[in-house]
Amino acid sequence: MSGLFLGAYINQNEILRITKIFKENESILREVRVLKRIISGIISIFPTVYIILSTVILFYILINVEPDAIIRVEYRIYVVIGLLLLVVSVITEFVLMIVYIIHSVAANNRLTTPYKIVWALCLWFFNVFAVPVYWYKYILKQ
Repeated sequence: MSGLFLGAYINQNEILRITKIFKENESILREVRVLKRIISGIISIFPTVYIILSTVILFYILINVEPDAIIRVEYRIYVVIGLLLLVVSVITEFVLMIVYIIHSVAANNRLTTPYKIVWALCLWFFNVFAVPVYWYKYILKQ
């Protein structure tokens, strides 16, 4: 008899098998955590890039296209898709801003209270630029 575990008899071979499964799953969990960080990075960087790109394209259109010009029919779908992507990017950026503010204030133990306040303010006022920086400094390097 090797012992009792929660009222049920488990022999030594079963304990070794369970321990091996936990060790194998630990490496898988580590890989999943890295993958989650990479995916969160893509989600953090995409809205910033798309919002900046949309702004540049908008200014180009305002400068180079005449005010009375009509968008040709074959290009209207691209305008609609671009606007939809812009709306999705803005909503994503807003959600990330809120999530990272909560993370900086409540969950980030590496920051002292003044830095938590600074990061919360930066994420609120400069979110397009601060979200990718916060992700890089405090999510990726965790």
